[in-house]
Amino acid sequence: MSQAFGSYLHEMGVQSWDLIHPERLLGVQTVKQKLPQQYCLLLVTDKALSDEDLPFFERILATFDVSLKDVVRVTPDNFSLIELAEHIQWVWFAGCAAQEHTVTKQLISPYIQEIDGNTQHRRALWQQICTQRGQ
Repeated sequence: MSQAFGSYLHEMGVQSWDLIHPERLLGVQTVKQKLPQQYCLLLVTDKALSDEDLPFFERILATFDVSLKDVVRVTPDNFSLIELAEHIQWVWFAGCAAQEHTVTKQLISPYIQEIDGNTQHRRALWQQICTQRGQ
């Protein structure tokens, strides 16, 4: 990063920043991040779960034998920077469009917060879970 650019960001009060698409910069090669072996579900969402959301989220996970400690969250912008190893069994896109990947079990839903209390969203998610468990 040039010193002038750094000064400009400092003057604006920007303390930290991330490039959303570093691959678009000439000469920049991105290295995909490997996820630890403990995770089997990758939750792709830009909305973090609150403490109030966790009990409902845990009940959903229990229906397909996944616990909270088996889940890692990534934002949709950073999904392409993750290396999907064979230990990742599920990819769940919540509140965002699905992206291309190699994992066979995929869930697509509104944000978790929008599923709780909405019969239609719950039914659609349950149907996906049942279909994916059958594979």
